[in-house]
Amino acid sequence: NATEIQSFWTIEPSIKELFTRLATIEADRAIDAIKEQMATRPLYPRPIYLLFRVISSAGAAGLWFSASWLDMLVAGSLGLVVALFEGATLWKHERMILEVVAAWVVGLVAGLLSLSFPSHLCFGGMAVGAVVDILQGFRVVYSIMEIMSKHTVAGGADFLEVSAVAASICSRVCLT
Repeated sequence: NATEIQSFWTIEPSIKELFTRLATIEADRAIDAIKEQMATRPLYPRPIYLLFRVISSAGAAGLWFSASWLDMLVAGSLGLVVALFEGATLWKHERMILEVVAAWVVGLVAGLLSLSFPSHLCFGGMAVGAVVDILQGFRVVYSIMEIMSKHTVAGGADFLEVSAVAASICSRVCLT
């Protein structure tokens, strides 16, 4: 019976808050330890990782935009450029700036190519396919972690950003 347990264990809200904060600190340290271990011993060798990025970029262009083989080739090449941009281990804010620069470069190259060859290349397929790996699910997880750790403004902003990007991709997919 839940009421009997609640009456037996009387815990003040301040003590609950303390234990919540301690659990958050412990989880944060565990995540840092995992990141440190992954930095010393990556899951895949770098060339395999780059190959995965090329395949996912080309596949996203083909799947979401019904792109041609040429679009998929360009999207895979631009996805490789994004992967090379992200090669360094950076802080979250530095990585966000680097992702913006990579997305800008991808948009510029895809725009110039689609303007030069409008009947052969699809801007959306090349650009979104190339930056699909920037739109990773860790942002959703990270935003929810921030919200749960009472950083509601930062977590809410991250969650809204992820939701807006996902909505724009889904709307583009549904319209094509």
